[in-house]
Amino acid sequence: MNFIADMRRAVLAGAYISLAGLAYLKIGGPLGAVLFGLGLLGVIQSESLLYTGRIYYEKSFLKLGLVILGNVIGCFAVGMMARYAFPDVIATAEKFIAGRVADSLLACCIKGAFCGMVMTTAVVGGKKNHWWPLLLGIPFFILSGFYHSIADAFYFMVSPTPQYALPWLAIVVGNWIGGKMFFLCKPKE
Repeated sequence: MNFIADMRRAVLAGAYISLAGLAYLKIGGPLGAVLFGLGLLGVIQSESLLYTGRIYYEKSFLKLGLVILGNVIGCFAVGMMARYAFPDVIATAEKFIAGRVADSLLACCIKGAFCGMVMTTAVVGGKKNHWWPLLLGIPFFILSGFYHSIADAFYFMVSPTPQYALPWLAIVVGNWIGGKMFFLCKPKE
């Protein structure tokens, strides 16, 4: 693992997901959910490192921890710029975060696990040049109300709420559980 190169790739992935999150905050609804998929497409095409895209492939918790740290740094940078350049999205981000805080930790974990399953299916498909799971998976998880830890990190950066720390950790764990569930029926490589 080349720490500097991998950290850059992880920060870039956080930025791509944040840009997708910004589009969703601005547009919302089914169209915003569909356009969010362009963020994951950017992650895959740039070969950047996204936590929810690495769960299936990475066995080291340390490496996954560094990936999520880089993702959060990318979310922080884009989130701070979004707060300044697009203040109209702050209220929508506040609603998203308030919904997560209102959920129980178990509900956050379950919604995170469902997202992890969908994201892993989308990423594995995308890496094999099967784009339908990627293009349909993102709107599927967003419109179903599943929680994505990195998109949520961006929403948090736009609308910081200290009470969100534990729900976010539950979502991170849920994303990991859902991503690892893909191994139960691991397709032949």
